[in-house]
Amino acid sequence: MKKVVIMHNRYGRNVVGGAEQVVARSVQSLKETFQSVTVLSSEPFHGLRSLGVHHDAEDPQHVLRLAAVNICAFEHLGALSRLGRFFWHMIDIANLHTMVAIGWWLAKENPSKVITHNLMGLGLLTLLAIRWRTRAHWTHMLHDIQLLHPSGLLLWGHEWLRGYQGFSPRLYRCITRFLIGSPDEVVAPSRWLMHEHTQFGFFPTSKKIVISPLRQLIARGPLKQ
Repeated sequence: MKKVVIMHNRYGRNVVGGAEQVVARSVQSLKETFQSVTVLSSEPFHGLRSLGVHHDAEDPQHVLRLAAVNICAFEHLGALSRLGRFFWHMIDIANLHTMVAIGWWLAKENPSKVITHNLMGLGLLTLLAIRWRTRAHWTHMLHDIQLLHPSGLLLWGHEWLRGYQGFSPRLYRCITRFLIGSPDEVVAPSRWLMHEHTQFGFFPTSKKIVISPLRQLIARGPLKQ
């Protein structure tokens, strides 16, 4: 049985933006192609059970949840002060809890394919868990610049400001570039977004595809094995 695992920081009841809509529709498309599709997403802490990978109450067949050990859940990040967000991101970058929990689950699940979207909130060490604990075909979908800057945002004309080119963002990119390495495929919705990553040395040996992630999945092109 072919198993597909999709990872995204917000799914289902947490859907709020364009990336979440793409993930939701992609899941529906993949269900028509593969025998087993599982989504792993984050949720707020609600007891010790939530700290492990567990079935979602609303869709236990297809959705799994994990509450990362951090100051708060990703969906509440905007309510923190600037200092609070700084420490939240530091914990998220080096979250051994999620790396171990997800790594153990991946080894047990043994998927044929892993498709990752935005992982902030699930802990960026999850990238190492994917690389070390599974041999699945790995596709990473770019939606924004979360790998380049913690905010995930870049205003037009601000590319050379200190907030994007200073020491801290450069260090952050160095860490995320090491963590993600080179997935088998990287899909971006625009040439600009792909170039913005590759100019900083991301995905050196990955197959790079510039196309809408949703169209890519529906077309069932490079995702087919």
